[in-house]
Amino acid sequence: MNLLQNQNDPTDFTFVETWTNKSCLDTHLANSHIQAAIKKFEGLIAAEPDIFSLNF
Repeated sequence: MNLLQNQNDPTDFTFVETWTNKSCLDTHLANSHIQAAIKKFEGLIAAEPDIFSLNF
């Protein structure tokens, strides 16, 4: 995983992750620790995350 920060907007971050396939990503996102982290972000982030896949 890489964490990148926008050079023009220091409040804009991008996580880059590599997954073997969509099933692995879906399993990861369904894990309780990820769901708990998502709930902790509520109220702390300025906008909804922009999540997209480049390739599977």
